[in-house]
This record gives sequence, C-alpha cells and structure tokens, in this order.
Amino acid sequence: MLGFLRVLGVRHWGALIGGLVFAFGSFFITQIQHENLVRSAVWLPLVLLLVERAFGAAGWGRQRWLALAGLALAVAALGTHVQPGRHDPARPRALHHLPRRRRTDRRVTLGARATASLGTGMVTVIGLATAAVQLLPLFELGRMSYRGPGLIYELATAWPLRWQNLPTIVFPYLFRLDDGVWVTLWERWETFLYVGMAPLGLAVVGGLLARRRIVGFFILLGLLGLAVGLAEQSPLNVHYLLWNLPGFSSLRAPGRFAYLVVFALAGLAAFGVDWLAGLGGGPEAGIAVGGAMLGAAASLAGLAAWFRAELLADRSTGPK
Repeated sequence: MLGFLRVLGVRHWGALIGGLVFAFGSFFITQIQHENLVRSAVWLPLVLLLVERAFGAAGWGRQRWLALAGLALAVAALGTHVQPGRHDPARPRALHHLPRRRRTDRRVTLGARATASLGTGMVTVIGLATAAVQLLPLFELGRMSYRGPGLIYELATAWPLRWQNLPTIVFPYLFRLDDGVWVTLWERWETFLYVGMAPLGLAVVGGLLARRRIVGFFILLGLLGLAVGLAEQSPLNVHYLLWNLPGFSSLRAPGRFAYLVVFALAGLAAFGVDWLAGLGGGPEAGIAVGGAMLGAAASLAGLAAWFRAELLADRSTGPK
C-alpha cells in the first residue's frame, strides 16, 4: 500500500500512514480468523501498483507491467477465497486514467478507453488462467454445495453493514457493555468498520482539500463499498444488482465490502497527511483545519456518550 501511494505521488509520511491504516484497519483485524480471506485480500495494493506503473509506461514496457499485475492477481486468487477478487477495483482505476477531452478529441478518448479495457482484461485473463489449477476444483466443489444453484437473496444478505452499527467508525467499543457482551446487529467481525479517529479526520481533510483527480477515485470507491455493504439499507440497493450477476449470487456477507471502504479511507488519509505536510493553504489553513477537526471530535464524543447511555437505558431492546 505504501508503494502504491508513492507511485501515485504521495510523500513518504503520507504513504506510510496510508499503509498502516490499510494494514491495521478493521477489515484485516476482525477477519483474521478467516485466514483465506486475508490471504487473498492483502494483494490488492500490489495489483493496483502494477496497473498504475503499466499506464505510466508505453509499448512492451506496459505489457510487462500488466503481465506482472496478472500474476499478482493470480497469487490473490490462489488464496482460495473468491470474494476479494470480486471486489477488485483495478478496472475502474484503469478507466480513471482516461484523459479529459473535448468532443473534438472523441477518437483519442475512444482509443484510451479501449486501451484501458484491454489492459485490465489482460490482467484478469492472466490472473484467472494462472490460478485455474486452484479455481477449477474450487468451482466444482462449490457446485456440490448449497451455494451451487445460487443463494436466495435473504441468505445472500446475511451479515451486512447496518446504519445502526456505523458509529463504530468513530468509537469502536460503543456497543460493548461493561461485562464484555456486544449488542451490535449481526456478528461484529462482519459489520465492524474502524480505521482510527485520527486517520478518519485525515481522510476528511484529504477528501475535501487535496486537489487531485485520484482523490475522486478513492471517494467513489469508498461510497460504492459502503452502498454494497449496506445491501437493502442503502438508498440504492447496489448489492441486489450485483446479486443478479453470474457468480455473485453464491456469495454472502455483504458487510465484507467494508474492505473497499477501509482501502479508500487509507488512501484519503494519505492524501490528507500529504496536504497538511505541504501546508496546502498556508499556516492559517492548517490551524483552521486542526481546530475544525478538534471541534468535530469533541462533538462526536459527546454524541456517542449520549447515544450509548440511551442504549443502556432502553431495557426493552437490551440483552435479557
């Protein structure tokens, strides 16, 4: 992740913070008992790093980088968990490379779009073909299980994110009682979303103040992951649209799309550190941003304390 952010032009400290947030954010910590999930998901930044280098090269140099990205995707696929591969944002990242052109340059734009599509298609083909030695037996085994014909939607939406659980992105132990009992909806390792209070504030800074096109990619990716993870609670049920696609109907736990949210927040936090390190708006802007972050943290602390007290006082929905 550090290397990917460095390729994007982030300074050393920002890239280091982004790497730490990605590695120690809630997804990899809470999913550590699903060892194959972690083993597959951890390769995402390397795939994107190699795709990024490919679109910064030309000729055969580009093909070599794309081939390496395909091999990295194959290693992720050999982790034997298919879900992270379905989350792979390499294709939208490649399409994000499309130049902004006027109507008069339509031919150039179409050529760039075709190049991006072919490039990411090459990554996918190399990755799947190399990992076929594992994926084909896994596919045959899956057809023999209850997932073979596809899951009914009620079962496919088991363990989603929930709006009621999202306050944990600021206070991770909000729903843990004094005796250690958790009162969250669904299993906490599937619905937990937390990257740290300081990284969250830095992500807000990066999203609002870092004037770079790539920031939009991270914002859209994070919103997409949140929308899919919320399933039917999302204003637009993107998860239902995915469930109708071949392969997705056999997957459960939409809450695991928090993987993309953590990844996006890690990238935005890196750009937030980068902006602050460069004092993008001068010392006065840095002081204003710091004051706003402190004020927001104090407000959230007060709101969370009140919310937790209300939950504990409501015995009609508490643990019996």
